[in-house]
Amino acid sequence: TGPETRLNVGSYLHVGTGGNGNLSILNGAQARAGLISDGNAGISVPAGTAAGEENARGSLTVSGEGSYLSTTTWMIVGRGNGDNAEVGTEGTVLVEDGGLIETASYFSSASSPFTKADITVQSGGMIRTGSYFRIGSTDTGVATVTVTGAGSAVEPGSFLQVGFNGDGTLVISDGGRVEIPLDGGSASSAGRFETAVGDITIEGANSLLSLPRFFVGSDLDLNPTGVASIRVRDGGTLTVGGLLGLRNGNTIELDGGTINMVGGLVDTRPDAVDIGNPGSAITGTGVINSDVVISDGGTLAGTGDGITLNGSLTGTGEVDNIVFGDFNVLSSSEVPAIAGSRFAPGGALNIVVDASTTGLINADAATDFSNANLVITFEPFEPGTGATFPLFTGDAALNFASVSVPSGWELSGDGVLQHTGGVPEDTAFEQWASGFELSGADAEPGANPSGDGFTNTQKFAFGISPTVAVASLAEVSGDESTLTLRWNQREGSDVTYVIERRESLTEGEWVEVEGAEPVAIGGAPDGYTRYEWTTAIEAGEGHAFYRARAVVGASLLP
Repeated sequence: TGPETRLNVGSYLHVGTGGNGNLSILNGAQARAGLISDGNAGISVPAGTAAGEENARGSLTVSGEGSYLSTTTWMIVGRGNGDNAEVGTEGTVLVEDGGLIETASYFSSASSPFTKADITVQSGGMIRTGSYFRIGSTDTGVATVTVTGAGSAVEPGSFLQVGFNGDGTLVISDGGRVEIPLDGGSASSAGRFETAVGDITIEGANSLLSLPRFFVGSDLDLNPTGVASIRVRDGGTLTVGGLLGLRNGNTIELDGGTINMVGGLVDTRPDAVDIGNPGSAITGTGVINSDVVISDGGTLAGTGDGITLNGSLTGTGEVDNIVFGDFNVLSSSEVPAIAGSRFAPGGALNIVVDASTTGLINADAATDFSNANLVITFEPFEPGTGATFPLFTGDAALNFASVSVPSGWELSGDGVLQHTGGVPEDTAFEQWASGFELSGADAEPGANPSGDGFTNTQKFAFGISPTVAVASLAEVSGDESTLTLRWNQREGSDVTYVIERRESLTEGEWVEVEGAEPVAIGGAPDGYTRYEWTTAIEAGEGHAFYRARAVVGASLLP
């Protein structure tokens, strides 16, 4: 105990071997193990590896700011050999009040038959490992880890396993966290192998379990393995950087909790919550910010106020009592039948239609679309005028808050997208490009058929021929005391123009000139008005560069 106290161990540190052992590191004291070992001398709480040591008991406490225990290799809580449930080592670890345990390699618990481990991290304590953190390592081993209180944390260096071959329980509460960097790419699991039982509870505001990838009751190929159950409650959060797989009839229960998918960080598979196998389910009341894939009898079912889903939903299976935020549907993918669900106010149902679309969304009469803003687009093809696309089946009333469909198309009362018989009008940009006889790639908004470096969109905004090379979009003139810019402005409100300034031609940010008031003059093409703007040049000001810039509204472009 005390900040000047040190315990340095050259090789193994065993807390409890043939009998009971107790080590307390308090009030800033520090202990280190494996300092001169061959690289395989770690910490055991207890050891109990030799004959006659099966009843060993070990207790370790690291408490107080600056209190520290480290090893150059591994640490095991609950290590030893027992013949039955009555004979087996037991290890207890408490880390609290700013205490820290740090391992250069893995941290494992209940690593031998019939061993028990109980690990508590509370009141700002922390365990940090250089490799994996395993809870319930061996068949018949039982381990519990509790991380509770703001500032309390477990930070594995690679992956987390709750129930590897044995029984593992993880409780994260009252602002505690278990966190691995999301871009690490490692695969964590609950219920990893067939004999494993993994149980995880994340409860309380700011309580967090954060993992790059997470496999619940499956191997890394999503084949079913062990037993696992997860509860996310009362403001707790489960965050995943990539794939979250749920298999083997296991469940995630939401009760005021949130599942977040960050995505784009790890793996080559879809960044999604993937629910498969009969009995596998996410249930309860909470929020899922992720795409969801359901297959082979999986279930997504809300209770009470339902589960709010912000993301796409694909596959087959049961879906019930879901509150959709922004629901994205790619028509080449299957969508599960939807029952008793609804949209949050302002929610969007975005459907991208391709040639494979048929009977896309099957919703029952208890499903309510009245809050949904339906947006239908064609991508990446242009259907013929005789094509029809049955988008909706089932008994749901198609009473959307608003409907946006491609020009020349309409959604019938029975959910079929069909052509109205008219010919879709060209956009303003397409009409402009056609007037200069542009076609193919040369007619694209980003093309530059004249080779002068200015895109068709820019010349459209400034009323300049796209087939003639120009030096600038605005005419520049002036003398020693003034600078004048003149340009064409498209009439209407869908193009905005600003005057910008910066002190270097090649460096720095362009800044809008406040209070600039261009004056309309004559001499512009049809559909445009010519403007000029003049600024005074003061002697001794140094260099400055000015430009007119236009932003073209999406409604004018194809």
